[in-house]
Amino acid sequence: MKRGICKLCLLEKDLREGHYLPRSAYKSNRARALKNQNPIVLGSKLRQDQGQVTDYVFCADCEQLFSKNGESWVLARIPHDYGEPFGLQDALEKETPFYTEPGLNLYAGVSISAFDMDKLVYFAASIFWRGAVHGWEDGRGDRTPKLDLGNHAEPLRKFLLGQGPFPSDVWLSTMIWPFKKMLNAGIVPTPAHLEGWNRYWFYISGLGFILHLGDAVPAEIKRRCSQNTAQRMITVERDFGNAVFEFARALVGHADSPEMRATLEEVRLVKAKAAGV
Repeated sequence: MKRGICKLCLLEKDLREGHYLPRSAYKSNRARALKNQNPIVLGSKLRQDQGQVTDYVFCADCEQLFSKNGESWVLARIPHDYGEPFGLQDALEKETPFYTEPGLNLYAGVSISAFDMDKLVYFAASIFWRGAVHGWEDGRGDRTPKLDLGNHAEPLRKFLLGQGPFPSDVWLSTMIWPFKKMLNAGIVPTPAHLEGWNRYWFYISGLGFILHLGDAVPAEIKRRCSQNTAQRMITVERDFGNAVFEFARALVGHADSPEMRATLEEVRLVKAKAAGV
């Protein structure tokens, strides 16, 4: 532990070594069948090692808030090995979309018992906020992208402490992977800005989140929000899945070691076996 100011409660306390993406999330990017069972994480580089993104940022009490208000619930519901079922995706197959168009289905999360929208929103907000209030790097010194939440950072801090509401001018989309072929990966919050508004996203093995900020956020995006809508929407969108695949492919294309290329080929074979190919 280290003594310092916890960035959530703002009190001087003993700080614990904590993770940017939660530690349990790394387990979902492993496969027991791989020779090297370290997680594959996509950030500024493609990595497979034990160099998780950690630092001494929060006290034990605040780390426990993260866990009980979102992390534990969310991480218990994502697949933790290649070929494992994804219960949240399966639950939507039994539901009628609230709205649908080619390549896009929106579901009223508030009406689906498999989804705890409070836990999902808290989890996502905590990850995005962590990326804004601290400069994270892994064990090799590679830095993750810094997030700029502007004047929304403080309201989100109070929301995470239970001292205020989720900001009414921040729009969060919860994304369920649209394909049966699952991408087992962890992608740290990454910018994908558009003209007039800021947008950040992250992804953990079938579950993605997009945070929208700015005056130019269009009404159609606001209607997908998982917090500031009556339906508390869940989104299944083919374009999101394709964009995540393209992001991953770009990093895979830069895999610059024979060991990583061999691992990627091994992953392909393990996935094919899990799918019964």
